[in-house]
Amino acid sequence: LLVAHVIFAGKSGLDIELSSLYLPFLVLIVLVGILIAALTQVNLPAIASAEKKEGEVLEKSVWSFSHLALGVVAIFMYVGVEVAVGNNINLYAKSLDYKDPALLATIYWGLMLVGRLCGSFLSGISAQMQLTATSVLAGLCVLVGMLTNNPYILIGAGLFHSIMWGAIFALAIDKLGK
Repeated sequence: LLVAHVIFAGKSGLDIELSSLYLPFLVLIVLVGILIAALTQVNLPAIASAEKKEGEVLEKSVWSFSHLALGVVAIFMYVGVEVAVGNNINLYAKSLDYKDPALLATIYWGLMLVGRLCGSFLSGISAQMQLTATSVLAGLCVLVGMLTNNPYILIGAGLFHSIMWGAIFALAIDKLGK
């Protein structure tokens, strides 16, 4: 929001013209080009333990682990829900005649960041327990938020939802080995 405010000098979304987007996108393209050029020049060391040794036969394909395949599907669905709620919370708030629906989206994404931070401190709790608890709590937030027409409760799901990511990832890669 701060960057958009600086780039567009505080104009509202309705006042921005297509021609005013050329310069910011051109700057973004140049910055990404510089980043790509810099990254191609970095010599990263080879990780010896991750490489297949000559004559070594790996037991299974990585996709033969059902928990990994399910983890990929779960993360795909997780991202879909994360983005769908984040993009539509303001429309839901508008339909309920809330004064500042954009604030709800900002709080939702902020709670997503707080949840990721909280998730990093929960490493002592098993991933299964984290996923179960956060799924139930996020589901309750969605249910209560919809039944009471209160989007503030609905955005609470963002907090619990973001904690799920680490648990899903940990469960997906568990016992993969080499």
